[in-house]
Formats: sequence, C-alpha cells, structure tokens
Amino acid sequence: MSAAETKWPLHGPDWLERDRNVIDGLDHLGIQVVSINLYGSLLPGITNVTDRARYYSFYPWVLHRYAQRGASESSRNEWRSWIRRLDYAFALASARAEAEEPAAGTAVVGINAARRALKDKASTAVIDVIAATEVNEKGKAKAKAYFQSPEGGLGQYYKGALQVLGIAAETKEFRDVDWQLTANAGKVLAKAVDDTPGFNDLLEGARSGSLTVGDLETIGGFIHPAAIPKDSTERQVLTELILGRGEAYCEAQLPEERQWRQDSLSLLLDFVGAHPKGVASIADDFRWGVLEGKTLDNQLWQPPIRLKPAMQAWAGYQRNDLMNFALETLFWVSLRRLDEADAKRERLGPYDLARHVSQTILTALEDDGVGYSPLAADTSLSDALHSHRHELDPASPNIKQAGSMRSWARQVELATKRGKEDETRAAAMATHILLRIATDTRIDRERPFGGCPAATPIFQAYEVHLRAWAARCEARKSERLDKFLADLILDWILFRHLRVATRKAAAQGVSTFKFRPEEGELVCIVDDPPKPVLTNPRLRQAGRILADLGYLETRSKRECLTDEGRALLDSLDV
Repeated sequence: MSAAETKWPLHGPDWLERDRNVIDGLDHLGIQVVSINLYGSLLPGITNVTDRARYYSFYPWVLHRYAQRGASESSRNEWRSWIRRLDYAFALASARAEAEEPAAGTAVVGINAARRALKDKASTAVIDVIAATEVNEKGKAKAKAYFQSPEGGLGQYYKGALQVLGIAAETKEFRDVDWQLTANAGKVLAKAVDDTPGFNDLLEGARSGSLTVGDLETIGGFIHPAAIPKDSTERQVLTELILGRGEAYCEAQLPEERQWRQDSLSLLLDFVGAHPKGVASIADDFRWGVLEGKTLDNQLWQPPIRLKPAMQAWAGYQRNDLMNFALETLFWVSLRRLDEADAKRERLGPYDLARHVSQTILTALEDDGVGYSPLAADTSLSDALHSHRHELDPASPNIKQAGSMRSWARQVELATKRGKEDETRAAAMATHILLRIATDTRIDRERPFGGCPAATPIFQAYEVHLRAWAARCEARKSERLDKFLADLILDWILFRHLRVATRKAAAQGVSTFKFRPEEGELVCIVDDPPKPVLTNPRLRQAGRILADLGYLETRSKRECLTDEGRALLDSLDV
C-alpha cells in the first residue's frame, strides 16, 4: 500500500498529505543530530565528502593561478568557468591514471563523467573540457555538465573545510570570488602545487579547452590524489595542517578544533598500529574498538595516556549512536506492528501500540539465545539492568563474538532485512543494546562524551542523548520492565516521531509522517518502514586522507600503518 492510499475511510481531508508534498525524509525520530554534532566536533575540517588530501592543496592552487592570470577585469561567471574547467581536467587526468593506480580516481569530483568521456578513446583523441563545464548567463551549470554545483567540488564539498583548516577565509573584497588564501598556509600550498610537475600542463590544457588522452595520461601520473610526492613541501604542509601540529601553518585554526582533530587522527593511527596485520575496515573496526576498549583479537587496547580523552569521547559517540540505532529499531518494529493491525482492520491508539510493542519485546526476551535469563513483564527495570552489567574484562566477548554489541547490531541489521519473520528478534537485540549501554561501568554518567566540545550544547538543546538515557533509567529503575518499555516507546518513539514530522511540515512544507493520527488512533501510511542506521562519522574519509599522505597503506585488502605512519605517531609524542 502506498502512502497515498487510505486504509480506512476518513471523515475529513487527509491533512498530512493535503499538499501531496510527501518525501521519505531522514532521522524520523530527530535523534541523529546529536551523533552528527559529536563527530563533527571530533574531526573538524574533515567531512563526509572530503575524501582526498590533495584537494586541500589543489583548490588553493586553482585560486592562486586565477589571481595570477593577468586579467584587468573579472566576473563571477569567469571565475566559475575557471574553477570548473580545472576541476574537470583534474578528474579526467585522475581517471586516466587509474590504469596504473586504482586509487587515483576514488572520490574525485566528476569522476564518473570523466570515465565516460575517456571510455574507448585512443591516446590521440581530443577531450573537450569546455562543453562539460560551461555555465549559462545566470552562472548555472548546463545540462549534462560534469558536475552541477557552480563552483564544482570546491563549492559543494571543500570550501568550508579549507576555512576550518585555516587555508582560506571568506572575503567580500572581490566581486567574483568570495574567499581568499591565507598567507601562512593557503599561499604556501598553492606555491607547492605550482612547483609540482604536471599541474602547469593541466592549466594550459584547461585554458585552451581541450586535452588529448595521451596528455591526460602523462599529466595524471603526476597530479592524481594518490600522487603527493613523499618528500614534498605539499605533503609536509598538509600533514602539519590536517594533524594540527605546525605552529607556523596552523595559526588561523581554532586551538580546540585543532587539538581534537590531531588527537582523533592520532588515535585512529594508534588503533591501526595495534594490529600488525592491519584492519579490514578502518571506519567500522575503529568505532567498535573504542567502544569495547579492545583490539580485534580481543586484547585490551591501551593507547597513550594523552589520547585517552579522545578515546573516551569517541566511545561516547559510539554508545550514543548505538542507542539511536536501538531506538530506531523499536520504531521500525512499532510501524510493522501498526501495519499488521491495519491489515486486520484493527485500530490501535498510541497507548495500545506502545503496550503491544512492549509485549512483543518481552516475548522475544523470554528466549533470545544470547545467554540472559528470561525477563518477565513484572521484572523490575533494576533487575533487568543488573543482568546486563558489563565490565571491561579480557574474558568478556570479543568485539565480533556473540554477546558483543557489535554482534547484536549485526543481528538487528539482518533481522530488519528479513522482515516480518524476524522482527521479534530485532526487538530483543535492540533492547539488549539499550540495557547494556545503560549499565556500562565505563561511562561517566555526567560526562558521557568526555571533554568533547559539543557535549554541553547537546545537553542543553536536545532531549534524547546518552546522559538523558542514563538519567531516565536511574529515575525509573524501580518500575516494572513492561511499563518502562511502554512509556519509552510512547515518549521517545511514537509521540517524538509526530513532533519531529510536524516540525518538518511546518518549517519545510514537507510530509515525512510514517503514521498519522485519526480520531485518537494511528494509521500506518508506509509500505516499507525505515530501517535503523548508524551515522557515518567521517572515519573512512580520515583514513583515505591519511593514506594519501603516506601514513596508511593497503596490504592484502587490509589497512596497515606504514613506516612513515609509525614515525609520525612517535613524532607526535603520543
């Protein structure tokens, strides 16, 4: 049944779909924003779309050469044409370099368009740079452009990151460009790129409007993102800026942001270095490693003392994200139960649905196969929490073994993919996650995110987060488990979804409702309830940037610390 169909006769107009502006939406409980704020504070200057270190120097060079072009007058469209031609030429050269270096085109702006343009072309073939990059008189990209953002990947992805790292700053001084390079960092990087072979040839080709495939192959070997010279000024300055360690280059960075980024990246390198054979997935393995305080082979992971605050903050992020994941799972179960009731032509109000899902959870907990004693409806929350207490112990479950929160999260993912036949399993695993988080002895209840700078504003501005969860459990620990779960579903899931969706409707004019209230009862209006997801905390991008700088490498499909990476850790005095 589609969202536009009606399962029950309505007594009036469908107010939620009146304007038909229905979208899928994201974060239907409005709780992911806490996790997003947390990881944004822990890795400032690296985002979910800034994957390659070389863009942090390439774009400053593009601006530098634009300023040096010798034109007496300029316009916003002239700048846009300039940046877009070079952006696309960079993608073409990187795509051509993929034959020798598979990572050359990874996360390059416009790479798909570049690959299409080069497909089956001989080395003598001429590639038109202008046609794919032109903008109209209003500065908008034309149809079939390599990229739609008027300022290419710079405007879409990297401009804010360059400012956070102190490479560039906003300006209103020029009518064509609204940012300028800093003298201590941006101009140094631009000069370093200008001295690197290949870039001036790239510039000449972009200005002329065409490059042969053979030219691109030659140029690409020098300029693609994985080709930063080992002993170059470019690599040195990027390392100093991104790891926040060079006073001369980092003076425009905010000290707190600089410190947290340095500690987070150092912690990431330390985690990889604790595995002589490397890790299979740097982003996924790290987040579970900080949560459990273990390496993948079940050894205690003990980073240097200086990095303990960063480890505590990242562990807080992961617990908070897992809490969100579990609540979203119960939202998924609630929607499926509501849809099932609708199919039977039964009507459920919010209180009925909350009790119904609570009973589903308790039924699943009676025999869930993970080693806990059955939890009956009249079990107190206090007893349920006590059964889930978790100490940091080498004998406790391996990060990947049954009984670990990673294994429970994986079971939830599998259960939500299978659907109806496994929704009770998903409910059980989500509840185990919530109870384990509430009893983890390593959490500071007042400071669950350590010294993370986003923590205080989070506590002041948001209702659902790790500290609020601990406080809720503490305040209600004498309650029966069935009542506690029913109230949780009512407050933090059903009513919360209605509040969040109503705010989106009022502020954005869109409907993201997954169920609608009608005369005190609820009607499901989706076929496929949104599945729970973990947020993406920029760790994959951070790993790619560290690899571009030569501190990580892939060996046998595993990410490993290089000798330079080991020396870097030593030089950071961690």
